Amino acid sequence: MIDILLPCNNSPQYQPAMAQQYLETAQPFDIIVADDETAIATVIADLLHEEGFSVGVFHDGASALLAIEAHQPGLVLLDNTMPVMTGEELLEKLRQRGFTELPIVLMSAATRLDEFLDKGATEVIAKPFELDKILSCVDTYMQR
Repeated sequence: MIDILLPCNNSPQYQPAMAQQYLETAQPFDIIVADDETAIATVIADLLHEEGFSVGVFHDGASALLAIEAHQPGLVLLDNTMPVMTGEELLEKLRQRGFTELPIVLMSAATRLDEFLDKGATEVIAKPFELDKILSCVDTYMQR
């Protein structure tokens, strides 16, 4: 007997119906953080909450796209390596859909950081990073 494992779109990482239902009832977000590493996303969100911002956290690019379109935040912080849709793919979709003025900061351990700027990232943060770098981006792109 051979077992074959296939990817499934109704996995806990990607449930668009649930994400859409949540977005319809959620408060608007000042900042959206999209990172599949829960610990990193939580630390960033907690830091930004302490600074007084409303933060939405998403763990895949597709859910983040729904949230950005629904809430039109003032800043987006994206990890590049996420399931369903990478940060780079999400960046390209947002720019194609008219989010040309939205500050999008891409966080990546990749070495090709300049390519992300060429594709429309407002800024790129190399991982690993200090939390002060996140606060610097917030100070630069968000009006308090």
